[in-house]
Amino acid sequence: MNIFLRELKANMKSLIIWSLAQIFVIFSGMVKYEGYATSGVSMNELFKDLPKGFQAILGIGEIDISKIEGYYSLFFLFFILLATIHAGMLGAVIVNKEERDHSADFLFSRPVSRRKIITAKLLAGLFNVFVFNMVTLFSSLYFISIYNKGNPLTKMVLYLMTALFIVQVFFLFLGSAIGSIMKTAKKATSITTAILLGAFFLSLGIGIDSRIEFLKFLTPFQYFDAKQLVFGKGLEPGYIILSVALTAVFLFVTYTGFEKRDLAT
Repeated sequence: MNIFLRELKANMKSLIIWSLAQIFVIFSGMVKYEGYATSGVSMNELFKDLPKGFQAILGIGEIDISKIEGYYSLFFLFFILLATIHAGMLGAVIVNKEERDHSADFLFSRPVSRRKIITAKLLAGLFNVFVFNMVTLFSSLYFISIYNKGNPLTKMVLYLMTALFIVQVFFLFLGSAIGSIMKTAKKATSITTAILLGAFFLSLGIGIDSRIEFLKFLTPFQYFDAKQLVFGKGLEPGYIILSVALTAVFLFVTYTGFEKRDLAT
């Protein structure tokens, strides 16, 4: 429990900063929606002036962005990117930050097994991404309630936050797996971020060119695409199973890698 609380305290400042950034993104998005909605100009027509590739990425033409549910699903792309970067970097750092800070002797000289240490660290990581998810949820509900003139969107937002949490956990454990086998936190963070952004841009590429749609299984951003979740097929069981299976693999690598690694003090 002491290790868990220690990790929460160590990551509290970072969590607050990331949460404030997410709140700002959501607030900015909703303010822009209000500006578009009151301008007297059709948002769908306005966004049609964007390049075709960008329209495909955002789903313009597939959804009605003049309605707040369509607009929110469009902006969900930015919410999920920020949330997954936070989760991936947290996972990469939380595993080996003692070596980075040259404090490994303090932690690993205690009569606690490595398995218990990594379990406490991962639980702290899960708590952090859950709090971040809740910040996204309640901020979304609050700002939507200010600008929404139609039916409540609580169920839609809860649905998207469930998908978001699955992706957050996916990248948290991807980061922890990489962090457990890399020698430094800096290298683990760089590799995790590179993989995450690669998956994100692959998802954008699939949105532009349907000929590479067969690569969807390589990017979790396609597993939980907001447009499909809200206006399409919803959560697909196959992608949920694949996400859980890959997350389990990352968790296994995290434990085995952490228990075998040589600790630099």
